[in-house]
Amino acid sequence: HQYFCDTVIEAVMTSCKNIDDIVTIKSALMGAKKAGLSSECSGKWDEVVVKEEEKMIDAQISMDTNYVIDECGLGSIASALESMKAVYIEGMVVSSHPGLSEQSLQEAMKKFYTSLIDPPFPSYDNVKDPVLRKRARNKIAENVLNIYEEIYNIVSGENGGYSDLKFLEHNPDQVKALLQS
Repeated sequence: HQYFCDTVIEAVMTSCKNIDDIVTIKSALMGAKKAGLSSECSGKWDEVVVKEEEKMIDAQISMDTNYVIDECGLGSIASALESMKAVYIEGMVVSSHPGLSEQSLQEAMKKFYTSLIDPPFPSYDNVKDPVLRKRARNKIAENVLNIYEEIYNIVSGENGGYSDLKFLEHNPDQVKALLQS
């Protein structure tokens, strides 16, 4: 039984291309357990399937987060901040770095705040498992909030160099509340 199980599931795992394939494999394993598959064999493959599922979900969430931050206006600011961090020297003013001018931030924040009315989050309607669907959407909201919070803290910090911070209409807690609504 063990050899057969290992051979079949290993072959199936190599052809696994998306999250729904993982859900199907999990369902098949559950059916095999009910039909008498030993816990020794199924336990090993349950673990492999869960790890693969997590890896696929994390990769999808990462891609989707990048898409969402671009769509909601924070992508260019986040990229400019990463670029700035690479060349940052003590005393450097954030507003002087390319892509982080007051006008760039005003435009990005206006677009971001507008997007909070209906955030451009993927629906994940194609994911059959409602728990995975909710987890993915929540993680994207958390990632967007973390990026916003980093931008907010750096821009409003002592080295921001901005003459007027009116473009920062919401603090991170307010954005969190809006993302959760």
